[in-house]
Amino acid sequence: MGGNGKSLGAPLIPGLIDNQDLLPVEMNIAKFSSFIFTPSHARNDVLARVKTWVIDINGKKALAKILVEPVDRQILNTFDYRTYLTLQKLWWERPRDPAEGWTAIRLRELARIMKLGWGKKQLLLLKRSLRSLRKVPITWQYSFFDKDAGRHHLFEEPINLLSKLRIYESRNLRSRSDGYEGVSYFRFNEQIEKNLLRQHTKPILVDVVMEIRGEIALTLYAFLDVVMADKFAWQRRAGRLLEEDLSVRGKYVWPSERLRLIRRAIEELEGKPISTGLLQLAMVKTKDDKDYKLIVRKRPTRSLPIEGADPKQLDLVEQILEFTNDRHSRPYYEKMVRCLPETLVYCALSETKDAEYHGQIRTSRARFFTTVLKRLARERGRPPNGDSVFSQ
Repeated sequence: MGGNGKSLGAPLIPGLIDNQDLLPVEMNIAKFSSFIFTPSHARNDVLARVKTWVIDINGKKALAKILVEPVDRQILNTFDYRTYLTLQKLWWERPRDPAEGWTAIRLRELARIMKLGWGKKQLLLLKRSLRSLRKVPITWQYSFFDKDAGRHHLFEEPINLLSKLRIYESRNLRSRSDGYEGVSYFRFNEQIEKNLLRQHTKPILVDVVMEIRGEIALTLYAFLDVVMADKFAWQRRAGRLLEEDLSVRGKYVWPSERLRLIRRAIEELEGKPISTGLLQLAMVKTKDDKDYKLIVRKRPTRSLPIEGADPKQLDLVEQILEFTNDRHSRPYYEKMVRCLPETLVYCALSETKDAEYHGQIRTSRARFFTTVLKRLARERGRPPNGDSVFSQ
């Protein structure tokens, strides 16, 4: 696979939405990120948070629960969410230590990806955030889905997002001769890593997340990215949205206060892309005139199968999806099959299946297949260009 870091992880899917890259993030954390990582807005103390709901397991009702408890008065917030996504990105892109499974990072590198400046303040924020990801436990009951076992965990199990963390700090941050060369290490919880390797993931536009500055705006964005995945319209009263969906602490008695808070987030999110389309947001009065409600519409941007398309191409796409188990990337594969010769795609698929049979795939099938296809395209004189599916 070579030394190129991007050949060692799951695919960042290019060119689907405004040339943004979709980062595959562990499904459980992505699904409940708006609850796990909450805004610190109007919160004077740090309290444990619990989310409960009823699920059906083999015809029987069970109470599902997620509990996030503070440690040393630290809880997971929206800044930690950015840090977590950055670690996910680096985990996919570079090799892990073969013996310990650690991934090497530099704190200055984290700051760059998170679009932060660099100085003492940013260093302290990153160190605090990394420690929170390592220390703060998230307890799951009937709520964490294990892709390997094919079921939810049936017992209470506390999970720290990071199972290992070592932070190296240079004593001379201002040195021009060597810069900041300290290398730190991290490793995700074993359950998270297993799900990542088995493609139990959700695509997230990581670059868009890093551009969002407001805490409530970021929490709302993460929430809507999940809610709007399978729908084109949705609405919620402002009071329920803040308290139940976004876990915003504070007393917002007057509708005008809730309107001001949410409208500020809307101004930042209007027209922003999520993984399945573009957001269109508005606040209107409820029918009883006692509150405001958020109305969300989504304008899809992903390509859908074209009616009357070549049946051979559609069949080839289905073969790729069945083998890679990467169905959220269907538009990517459809575009690839349209742009490249059929024989080239079949050769790449065949080589990937052979590598799988001989146990040579150390990452995901989807990433391996994409890498092989890039190599074959270059070898056969078909370098990617312009509107190619390989454009970065």
